[in-house]
Amino acid sequence: MFEKVNGLDLYYEEYGSENGEAVIFLHGNGGSVKTFERTKDVFLRDKRVFLIDSRGHGQSAFEGDIDFPAMGSDIADFVRAKGLDSVSLVGYSDGGIVAIEAAALLGGVVKKMVIIGANLRFDGMKSVFNLGLRIEYALFSLLSFMPKYKKLRRYFRIMLTQPEITAEKLKSVTARTLVVAGERDVIKAEHTAEIAEKLPNAELTIVPGADHFLFSKRNGEINEIIRGFLCG
Repeated sequence: MFEKVNGLDLYYEEYGSENGEAVIFLHGNGGSVKTFERTKDVFLRDKRVFLIDSRGHGQSAFEGDIDFPAMGSDIADFVRAKGLDSVSLVGYSDGGIVAIEAAALLGGVVKKMVIIGANLRFDGMKSVFNLGLRIEYALFSLLSFMPKYKKLRRYFRIMLTQPEITAEKLKSVTARTLVVAGERDVIKAEHTAEIAEKLPNAELTIVPGADHFLFSKRNGEINEIIRGFLCG
């Protein structure tokens, strides 16, 4: 299904109970609704579940440069278009950044939020991972005359230049928030801690032995963490 927001057709899938509390899942860089294929079923009996492809990802077509404030605005407009007056957001990796941007726009409409493996600034990633991104970005730039690499270049560009979420923006987020990261995440540990410290109503969970790819490698565990927080 598609919803028209900010002049583009945003692809989404809806599951669960129409009378349940709304939960929106937001994927990471280069991902799609498929990220949550093994997660959505955990919430169907008592939640109204929305999976959304961010602009320029999956089936949500967009040809220009993508940025986090615009993607956050897309989600805020989606919530308004659906007439949702209470919602929880679950954002993985770049989706966590999008969730923060959306929550800052929606205020008290967002009741709970789970942020998984996200960063506030582009310097939040570990140096070795950042160097790998820069090398791949240079390669994709050379090959950007080909559609596949043009798209990859756009995805990598946003990771190397954004986000830039200020302390003031974080203070405007009123949702009760769970900040999650893997013990061996590509996000710096001190940066994850900073997110939890600067959000007004947040707590922190570090998954022992896990890396960044919780939904593919530790799906059962991350599902349990999310459900425990949203349903607790």
